[in-house]
Amino acid sequence: MSVEGMTESRAIELCSDSNPGDVTCTHHQVTQAKLHASERFAGAAVPPVVNKHCGIEPNRADFVSNFLRSPSVVDVVEASLANASKGVKYRLKARCLVIWHRLAEEMLKAKLKPVSWGYFWLLTSSGGYELLTVDNCCCGICRELGFENYDEMREVVEAIDRELRLLSNDAMKLPTKVQLLNRIAKEEEFRRGLFLTHLQLEDTCGSHCMTMLLSTHSDSRFRKACTHAPPADCGAEPKTMVELVRERRGTHRRTATGMETVKSV
Repeated sequence: MSVEGMTESRAIELCSDSNPGDVTCTHHQVTQAKLHASERFAGAAVPPVVNKHCGIEPNRADFVSNFLRSPSVVDVVEASLANASKGVKYRLKARCLVIWHRLAEEMLKAKLKPVSWGYFWLLTSSGGYELLTVDNCCCGICRELGFENYDEMREVVEAIDRELRLLSNDAMKLPTKVQLLNRIAKEEEFRRGLFLTHLQLEDTCGSHCMTMLLSTHSDSRFRKACTHAPPADCGAEPKTMVELVRERRGTHRRTATGMETVKSV
C-alpha cells in the first residue's frame, strides 16, 4: 500500500513498528509524503532541496571582507604548528560584539545596509578567528603596553577601593570605581583597534602623524621633516632653545651688579 492510500495514523504506526536502526518518520514528514504522492505519483523521487539564499550583495561582502582584514581589527597569526593544527588565521583585537557594532557604523557611513549579528557571528565563530589575548600574543611590546599596563591600572583602582574600605571599615568606597574601570576598558579597546585607523604617514594632527611621532630632536639619524602643510589653527612655529638663548645673549650683557639691557642700534 502506498502512502497516498493509507491514513496518517496507519503510516505512523508502520513507521513506529521498526527495528533499531531503521528510519522513523514524524507527523510532519508523513503529511509531506502524502502531499508529494498526491501531487506526483506513489513512490515518486523527492527533488533535492536547493538553498535559494545566495548570501549578501557583492559590494557588502567586499566591505565586510576588507573590514575583517584590516590591521585595526585583526592581527595575522604567526606561523606555528599550534595555529596550523587549530586552523587559526586571524586574531580579533576586540570582542565580536564590539567589532560588529563598529562594522555596522562604518557600513552606514558608506551608505550600505549593515550585516546582521547572526551573519557576522557565523563569519567570526569559525576556526579561522580567535580573540587576541595576552596568552596567545607573541609580541613583547604588545603584552607590556597593550595588556599589562591596562591590567595594572585595573589593579590600582581595585587596590585604592580596598584601602578605602579597610580604613573606613567598609563605610566608604571609591565612588568612581565603576566609571574608572569603564574608561580603562574603552581606552584599551580604542588603542588596540580603532586608534590604528587614525595613524597616517603624514598628518596635520601631531598625534596621528607617524613621521613626527617616530622622529627625535636629539638624534639627527632618526629625524625626518614633515612635508605636509601645517594645520589651519596652527600659529607661528615656536622658537628653539638655541634661538631663545641667542636672542637673550644679544640683548643682555652681564655686569658686576647683574644683567644690563643693551639697546639695539
